[in-house]
Amino acid sequence: MALAEGWQVGIGGVVAAGLAWSLALLVLFLRPDRLSNRLLALLLAFEGAVSIGGVGLAYFTSDFATAYALQSLTFLAYLMIAPTELAFLGTLPGPLARPLSTRRARTLIALVAAAQIVAYFALHDLFIVLRPGAFGPGPAQYGFFILSSLVHLYALAVAVSA
Repeated sequence: MALAEGWQVGIGGVVAAGLAWSLALLVLFLRPDRLSNRLLALLLAFEGAVSIGGVGLAYFTSDFATAYALQSLTFLAYLMIAPTELAFLGTLPGPLARPLSTRRARTLIALVAAAQIVAYFALHDLFIVLRPGAFGPGPAQYGFFILSSLVHLYALAVAVSA
């Protein structure tokens, strides 16, 4: 595999992934019996997968197919961040997190996560658009970026209110 021009940019993604996965293991092994620790470890694992694929290894390759595969796997991991974050927030104390702690909310979050994966594979062209010699974000990616940003803002509100 020949290194792509600008491969140095990918070092940051690889380091970020290593840190996220190290934190995931630490959080998981400190208290594996707690649901909040398991969900936070899963969230960190998905964050690491996004970092290693789209921001890390994709910069090391000059092969189009490899870069496309990495970007596809990166976005698949990215789709799982918002539902995992919502599930994790449901384990926290606080008035804003309380609605997410019910069995109904957890079931709905799991169904949304499953629906996202099915939609990704069934409607792949809406997520990643192939162009001659290149690929880029499809129209559905922008919607998920907006929804994910709203989830992150909600997480911030939960953290401030706790």
